[in-house]
Amino acid sequence: MAGRRCEVTDVREVLRRLRLGEPERRIAQELGLSRNTVASYRRWAERHGLLTGELPDAATLAAVLHPSERARQRHKQSCAVPFRDAVVMGDTAGVWPPKPLSCG
Repeated sequence: MAGRRCEVTDVREVLRRLRLGEPERRIAQELGLSRNTVASYRRWAERHGLLTGELPDAATLAAVLHPSERARQRHKQSCAVPFRDAVVMGDTAGVWPPKPLSCG
């Protein structure tokens, strides 16, 4: 599993092992993950309440792993947005990007 995105079944296996109390180091080693990845999934599972109760089925877990576009938080607006018009005007006037300074 190293070097690729975890599929729903792989995440479910990590959750199953975490619920059994297996050490993160062993889970990482046996599943070919980094310890940091397993620790990240533990924190994620704790935030979503997935370490207690019934182990979610693959469809439910997929919905939590890949929320719909509406459910995702929007990024903050870029701090360059207030200067957009000036940049566009400079670009259409042929002054953007700035020309490099010539050295003598």
